[in-house]
This record gives sequence, structure tokens and C-alpha cells, in this order.
Amino acid sequence: MVLPLLLGAAGTGWLLDQSGILSLDDAGEEIGEAVGGVAAAVVRAVPEIIEELGPAVVDGLSKSVAATREALRGREVQAFAGLTVVVLSFASFWALKSAILPMRRP
Repeated sequence: MVLPLLLGAAGTGWLLDQSGILSLDDAGEEIGEAVGGVAAAVVRAVPEIIEELGPAVVDGLSKSVAATREALRGREVQAFAGLTVVVLSFASFWALKSAILPMRRP
């Protein structure tokens, strides 16, 4: 899968060199400058993204917990019963799967 990509890139580079659009002697420098520019832009943007994303995630989690608390108010017993059923069902399925699968192996 990588070989066709490499062949295509090499062929494209050769065509660009032969047509005079891009000199392969300077291609490394030009590609390096382009990658360096993109990397510098990403590095400058990361602190801003983290600065905006951190409080947004915390605020979203806080609102989710508050909404869940409000939705379950007065129905705590049913919520814990449902959670218990889910946990026991998962544990039972896992135990049965662990007991049955070794028997099926040749």
C-alpha cells in the first residue's frame, strides 16, 4: 500500500522537475520550509486550544452531572436498581462466556 504512494510521489516529482515547475534540488528546502511553517502554526495554536477547551470540558461535565442529578431526583432507588441489573447482567454474561469458550476450543 505504501509502494504505490512512493512510486506516485517519485513520478510526480520527476514530472515536475522535467517540466520546470519545481527543481528537485530545491524541493527539500521548500518542503522543509512548508512543514516548518505548518508546525510553527500548530505549536502557536495549541496553547489557545487548550486554554479554551479545558474550561469547556469542565463546564460540560458539570452541566451533565447537574442534569443527571435533576433527572434522577426522586427516582434514586429505580436508578440504582437499574444500574445493579446492568452490572449483574454483564458479570453473568462474562462468567458464562469464560466458562463456555474453553470448552469449544479444539
